Amino acid sequence: MGLRPFLRRLRAGRRAGRQRARVFGIINLIVTVCGLLTPLVGLVIAQHGVTATMRGFYILGGVGMTVMFLWRNAITDETRSGVAAMAQHRELGLGQSIRHTLGLVGGMRGHPGLMGITAFYLLTVFIEQLSLFQILFLQQTLEFSAQTLSFVPFVAAFVTLLLYGVALPRLSKLPLGRTLVVVRALGLTGAVALLFVPAGNVGAMLAAVGLLGGVTFLTLTYRDAALFSRLPQNGTADLFSAVQTLTLLCAIPAAGLAGALFAASPRSLFVLIAALCAVLLLLAVWLARREGREQVAGA
Repeated sequence: MGLRPFLRRLRAGRRAGRQRARVFGIINLIVTVCGLLTPLVGLVIAQHGVTATMRGFYILGGVGMTVMFLWRNAITDETRSGVAAMAQHRELGLGQSIRHTLGLVGGMRGHPGLMGITAFYLLTVFIEQLSLFQILFLQQTLEFSAQTLSFVPFVAAFVTLLLYGVALPRLSKLPLGRTLVVVRALGLTGAVALLFVPAGNVGAMLAAVGLLGGVTFLTLTYRDAALFSRLPQNGTADLFSAVQTLTLLCAIPAAGLAGALFAASPRSLFVLIAALCAVLLLLAVWLARREGREQVAGA
């Protein structure tokens, strides 16, 4: 299956927002549920050490992903439109490709709401990259053991499953903009709560991290659904590729900034994350109000 037909089906029909969110929820859920296995990894680490365990983990991961790529390549066929698109872009040099992408980014202004949701998308990615140091913050600053921290993905996966079964059906009844406001309000709560977790308090730590894990799942689900609801019928794949290019450009400095801040003051990094979560909430409010005005104008 080619990328374009897949994107076209996700994009088709603005009234299909609930189904689209549920599809993205299932995709994100599959990844998150793997966290239920992390306590087993913690036992292996306790017995064999971090280095040996991680070597085995990455070897198995490399073999598994290679098998997946080969298997997927063998059972899928590219569509005619996909072949044509590859031929078109193959003829573009590096400079032409950059100019093409910049032209697409500049053209986003012509699509109502697309610039706003793209900014929301990029800010969530930036926060995700900064949050990669969370595990070091929990271990080095809040003094939790490696075995205790092995339960963090387990709790996040459990909360995610709970949210998928309970919260997702209820949130899907709301407009996407209002859903993002609710989700990011919870995200701000979790980010602030993490700053006040006492060192060594396992219950408070798991509650804060579990909330953040569940909020991340909901944010990714509804963020992607909101983005695809704004992409135009024509040029969906090219515009989505442009957004992904911006995402990569956004992620690169985030990692360096996170490392520098964490080295200087671990807590300051998570103060910044909480502040960016507040900005993200304000952006979600703006998107919700814009969506409300569009609904009134279209009524």
